[in-house]
Amino acid sequence: MKIGIIGGTGLYDPAMLEDRQERIINTPFGKAHVFQGRCRGRETVFLPRHGVGHTLLPAQVNYRANLMALKKLGVDRVLGVSAVGSLNSQMQPGHLVVCDQLVDFSKNRVQTFGLGHVDVTEPYCSEMRQAVQQGAAKVEDIIIHPLGTYVCFEGPRYETAAEIRMLQRLGMDVVGQTNIPEAPLARELGLCYGLLALVTNMGAGLTQTRPSHEAHREMMRRSLPKLQEVILETVSMIPEEKRCACQAQAVL
Repeated sequence: MKIGIIGGTGLYDPAMLEDRQERIINTPFGKAHVFQGRCRGRETVFLPRHGVGHTLLPAQVNYRANLMALKKLGVDRVLGVSAVGSLNSQMQPGHLVVCDQLVDFSKNRVQTFGLGHVDVTEPYCSEMRQAVQQGAAKVEDIIIHPLGTYVCFEGPRYETAAEIRMLQRLGMDVVGQTNIPEAPLARELGLCYGLLALVTNMGAGLTQTRPSHEAHREMMRRSLPKLQEVILETVSMIPEEKRCACQAQAVL
């Protein structure tokens, strides 16, 4: 088994990897920048979603190249890490959310490799979600929510207060700009994908503090030590044998 970790805003440094090597992987969809090494004794590939140094906005990320590179390197399981805004008063800045559902409000994303239809009834791998929860249980002084619906907007602008109110009424929990098409692409390739979302701010209009990229980065900086602990413990909890339905739902 080989594990992939996709780092989001504020998580660019593969310091958790031992014996790491930096590589550029060529795919039919473009190039991807990765770091290979070992994490808790397991072969691990770290991929900075926005490029080294955060050079790419969400809509500029080459998601197909990123996921295909992981597939090409033999990755079986993928943990995506994302900074999100909260629509749920119980999910406060600094909390972690193990999302179980996904809603797409993006507009201009290429969402397929062109292989065929794919089942995303349950968009996140059940075993990866369980591993994250088990890993988080070993880390002190964190609050983690085991369920949550992620809604993806196109960006790079943040949402209006009216959009946030609408999303709340529709039952959404957190909002971000990257999990479409990342999660569906992973499923199309038969990769077991789980999302660990860090709440960095409340949605627009819910508090007097307005969303900003600086706020995302600052909350990620403050939360990074605990977040890295959760990632390390999660890697230890991922089972060797797949018993989930991700492979059956994919188009290979």
